[in-house]
Amino acid sequence: MENITSIGKYLEMQSQAVTLPSGAVFLIKKRMAYGDYIDLVNKLSKAAGKPADANIFDEVGKNPELLNQMLEIMIPKLSINPKISIEEEEGSLSIKDITFEDLLYLMQQGLKVKDREEIETVKESFLTPKLSSQ
Repeated sequence: MENITSIGKYLEMQSQAVTLPSGAVFLIKKRMAYGDYIDLVNKLSKAAGKPADANIFDEVGKNPELLNQMLEIMIPKLSINPKISIEEEEGSLSIKDITFEDLLYLMQQGLKVKDREEIETVKESFLTPKLSSQ
């Protein structure tokens, strides 16, 4: 008989330690659970007034409010250690205390969207200083 993977072992296999751009090391889920992904797509679609499909992620790079909603949905679901929460909670790190670059990195890890153009566009627009015209 084959070795059957226990629930605990399966969950352990679904996590990974990642080094964030800031240098911090977090333990996170390798990717979002199916139900969390469906919830994310449905909530973003409703907020954007667009169909609930994978194309909704193209809207994220165009709309900072959608990006904020996406981060608030995803990051707490992905975090294992340290635990990240929306509101300040004892024993967890508040999402407000994490750099934007680290949040984008965590989001990329959770969706495995390293090559998604809209993520790079949002990241570049936030991290690149804008020169004011005089």
